[in-house]
Amino acid sequence: MPRTSTLLLMGGPEYHNKVFHYAELSGILAGEAGADLRVTDDLDVLNSKTLASFQVIVNWSTFLEPTDEQVQALLGAVENGVGLLALHGGNATFWNSAPYLTALGSRFIRHAPYKHFQVEIDDRSHPITAGVDNFETDDELYEIGGKVEDFPRFADAIRAGQPRAELRPLGDGPLPSDCHVLASAEGHPLLYVKPLGRGRVHYNALGHDLASLTNPSYRHLIRQGFAWVAG
Repeated sequence: MPRTSTLLLMGGPEYHNKVFHYAELSGILAGEAGADLRVTDDLDVLNSKTLASFQVIVNWSTFLEPTDEQVQALLGAVENGVGLLALHGGNATFWNSAPYLTALGSRFIRHAPYKHFQVEIDDRSHPITAGVDNFETDDELYEIGGKVEDFPRFADAIRAGQPRAELRPLGDGPLPSDCHVLASAEGHPLLYVKPLGRGRVHYNALGHDLASLTNPSYRHLIRQGFAWVAG
């Protein structure tokens, strides 16, 4: 059976981009999920010609700032049927682009100190969460915001160089109605899905470090999330 051609976008601060993070996540995708994987931190791959060769794009970057043309190529690919899987910092990146944040459906707002918590499966009938019970993990518990009407003003402020901490209220609010929450923790949505044209979008807020990346339940969710966005 042909392997799913997959682009994994990395890059950003070192705390999310150590070599062993690359290796562990690549092992889940290329090993367990069966992806034909290309890994890069070079955003020049975000052009229509290059993206035409991929079936899934995984964004695990943090605080990268693409050009408008690169975002247009990425979203165009998804709208035409490429799957988009955004993990952990995948909504704490591309903040200079309101179209990206709107298409994804959320942005990172804040997180409590790294801690132990329980993940609650809210929809056990979805293919991504099928067979996964509530589980405990050690991770950053992300609080995410989906007030998409704030995203253009937020992105403009990022482009202007305004400190991120000053912009925290922008975008803070419930997820938009087209986001279907699959799992949460302490009242905060952690996993959701949404459509984008002919493509499927899935965001999973977990995955800060090896403790999370090696959690069996998390790996199960990644495998099934990858399969779902791939169609």
